[in-house]
Amino acid sequence: MREVSTYGHINKGILTVYKRKEFLESFFVLSDGKDIRVELIIKKLYKKRSNPQNSYHWGYIIIEFCRGWKETYGEIITKDQAHEFLKDRFLFTEVVNEQTGEVVKMSKKSSKLTTVEFMEFNDECGKFINEWFGIIILKPDEQSELMFK
Repeated sequence: MREVSTYGHINKGILTVYKRKEFLESFFVLSDGKDIRVELIIKKLYKKRSNPQNSYHWGYIIIEFCRGWKETYGEIITKDQAHEFLKDRFLFTEVVNEQTGEVVKMSKKSSKLTTVEFMEFNDECGKFINEWFGIIILKPDEQSELMFK
Protein backbone atom coordinates (compact mmCIF):
# COMPACT_ATOMS: atom_id res chain seq x y z
CA MET A 1 0.00 0.00 0.00
CA ARG A 2 1.39 3.42 -0.99
CA GLU A 3 -1.47 5.72 -0.08
CA VAL A 4 -4.22 6.15 2.49
CA SER A 5 -7.19 8.42 1.94
CA THR A 6 -10.58 9.09 3.40
CA TYR A 7 -13.22 11.78 3.45
CA GLY A 8 -14.48 13.99 6.19
CA HIS A 9 -15.74 17.46 6.92
CA ILE A 10 -14.66 20.54 8.81
CA ASN A 11 -17.18 22.31 11.01
CA LYS A 12 -16.12 25.39 12.99
CA GLY A 13 -12.47 24.46 12.52
CA ILE A 14 -12.86 20.87 13.76
CA LEU A 15 -11.97 18.04 11.38
CA THR A 16 -14.16 14.93 11.49
CA VAL A 17 -12.82 11.94 9.55
CA TYR A 18 -15.22 9.36 8.15
CA LYS A 19 -14.48 5.75 9.14
CA ARG A 20 -11.86 7.09 11.54
CA LYS A 21 -10.94 3.71 13.10
CA GLU A 22 -10.25 2.05 9.73
CA PHE A 23 -8.38 5.14 8.56
CA LEU A 24 -6.07 5.10 11.60
CA GLU A 25 -5.53 1.34 11.33
CA SER A 26 -4.40 1.77 7.73
CA PHE A 27 -1.49 3.92 8.96
CA PHE A 28 0.23 0.86 10.38
CA VAL A 29 -0.19 -1.05 7.14
CA LEU A 30 1.12 1.91 5.15
CA SER A 31 4.21 2.33 7.32
CA ASP A 32 4.84 -1.40 7.66
CA GLY A 33 5.54 -0.68 11.33
CA LYS A 34 8.43 1.67 10.46
CA ASP A 35 9.00 5.39 10.84
CA ILE A 36 8.19 6.98 7.44
CA ARG A 37 7.73 10.47 6.01
CA VAL A 38 4.28 11.34 4.63
CA GLU A 39 2.50 14.24 2.98
CA LEU A 40 -0.91 15.31 4.29
CA ILE A 41 -3.25 17.14 1.94
CA ILE A 42 -6.71 18.40 2.80
CA LYS A 43 -8.66 19.75 -0.13
CA LYS A 44 -12.11 21.23 -0.40
CA LEU A 45 -14.49 19.09 -2.42
CA TYR A 46 -16.67 20.73 -5.02
CA LYS A 47 -18.95 19.59 -7.78
CA LYS A 48 -16.93 19.37 -10.96
CA ARG A 49 -18.31 19.85 -14.43
CA SER A 50 -20.70 17.25 -15.72
CA ASN A 51 -20.36 15.05 -18.80
CA PRO A 52 -23.05 17.07 -20.64
CA GLN A 53 -21.13 20.28 -19.87
CA ASN A 54 -17.93 18.70 -21.13
CA SER A 55 -19.70 17.52 -24.29
CA TYR A 56 -21.16 21.00 -24.87
CA HIS A 57 -17.70 22.55 -24.56
CA TRP A 58 -15.69 20.08 -26.66
CA GLY A 59 -18.43 19.00 -29.05
CA TYR A 60 -19.96 22.39 -29.77
CA ILE A 61 -18.04 25.45 -28.47
CA ILE A 62 -14.62 24.19 -29.57
CA ILE A 63 -15.90 22.85 -32.92
CA GLU A 64 -17.54 26.19 -33.73
CA PHE A 65 -14.36 28.05 -32.75
CA CYS A 66 -12.29 25.84 -35.07
CA ARG A 67 -14.81 26.40 -37.89
CA GLY A 68 -14.77 30.16 -37.36
CA TRP A 69 -10.97 30.22 -37.29
CA LYS A 70 -10.76 28.30 -40.56
CA GLU A 71 -13.33 30.52 -42.28
CA THR A 72 -11.67 33.72 -41.03
CA TYR A 73 -7.96 32.90 -41.26
CA GLY A 74 -7.90 30.00 -43.71
CA GLU A 75 -6.02 27.84 -41.22
CA ILE A 76 -7.08 24.59 -39.64
CA ILE A 77 -6.42 24.42 -35.91
CA THR A 78 -6.83 21.49 -33.56
CA LYS A 79 -9.38 21.26 -30.78
CA ASP A 80 -6.54 21.48 -28.26
CA GLN A 81 -5.22 24.67 -29.87
CA ALA A 82 -8.71 26.20 -29.77
CA HIS A 83 -9.16 25.20 -26.12
CA GLU A 84 -5.77 26.64 -25.15
CA PHE A 85 -6.53 29.89 -27.01
CA LEU A 86 -9.84 30.29 -25.15
CA LYS A 87 -8.26 29.35 -21.81
CA ASP A 88 -5.52 31.96 -22.32
CA ARG A 89 -8.16 34.55 -23.14
CA PHE A 90 -10.62 33.84 -20.31
CA LEU A 91 -9.12 31.57 -17.63
CA PHE A 92 -6.43 33.47 -15.79
CA THR A 93 -5.67 35.51 -12.74
CA GLU A 94 -3.54 38.62 -12.82
CA VAL A 95 -0.51 38.74 -10.55
CA VAL A 96 1.13 42.07 -9.74
CA ASN A 97 4.84 42.39 -8.98
CA GLU A 98 4.76 44.81 -6.04
CA GLN A 99 8.28 46.11 -6.75
CA THR A 100 7.93 46.82 -10.48
CA GLY A 101 4.18 47.15 -10.89
CA GLU A 102 4.30 44.65 -13.75
CA VAL A 103 1.11 42.64 -14.21
CA VAL A 104 1.32 39.12 -15.58
CA LYS A 105 -1.36 36.54 -16.37
CA MET A 106 -1.34 33.23 -14.54
CA SER A 107 -3.27 30.52 -16.41
CA LYS A 108 -5.94 28.39 -14.75
CA LYS A 109 -6.94 24.82 -15.59
CA SER A 110 -10.46 24.31 -16.89
CA SER A 111 -10.56 20.91 -15.17
CA LYS A 112 -10.45 22.67 -11.79
CA LEU A 113 -13.54 24.79 -12.45
CA THR A 114 -16.81 24.20 -10.63
CA THR A 115 -19.96 23.59 -12.68
CA VAL A 116 -20.97 27.26 -12.37
CA GLU A 117 -17.49 28.52 -13.28
CA PHE A 118 -17.41 26.19 -16.29
CA MET A 119 -20.81 27.50 -17.45
CA GLU A 120 -19.50 31.07 -17.16
CA PHE A 121 -16.38 30.12 -19.12
CA ASN A 122 -18.51 28.62 -21.90
CA ASP A 123 -20.70 31.76 -21.96
CA GLU A 124 -17.62 33.95 -22.38
CA CYS A 125 -16.33 31.68 -25.16
CA GLY A 126 -19.70 31.80 -26.93
CA LYS A 127 -19.82 35.61 -26.81
CA PHE A 128 -16.26 35.79 -28.13
CA ILE A 129 -17.01 33.38 -31.00
CA ASN A 130 -20.03 35.48 -31.91
CA GLU A 131 -18.04 38.74 -31.83
CA TRP A 132 -15.01 37.44 -33.75
CA PHE A 133 -16.59 35.08 -36.23
CA GLY A 134 -20.26 36.07 -36.32
CA ILE A 135 -21.29 32.54 -35.30
CA ILE A 136 -24.29 32.40 -32.98
CA ILE A 137 -23.63 30.03 -30.10
CA LEU A 138 -26.75 28.59 -28.51
CA LYS A 139 -26.89 28.00 -24.78
CA PRO A 140 -27.16 24.34 -23.72
CA ASP A 141 -30.87 24.73 -22.93
CA GLU A 142 -31.73 26.52 -26.17
CA GLN A 143 -32.94 24.68 -29.22
CA SER A 144 -32.42 25.55 -32.83
CA GLU A 145 -35.15 25.22 -35.39
CA LEU A 146 -34.45 22.98 -38.32
CA MET A 147 -36.16 23.85 -41.58
CA PHE A 148 -36.71 20.96 -43.99
CA LYS A 149 -37.87 21.69 -47.54
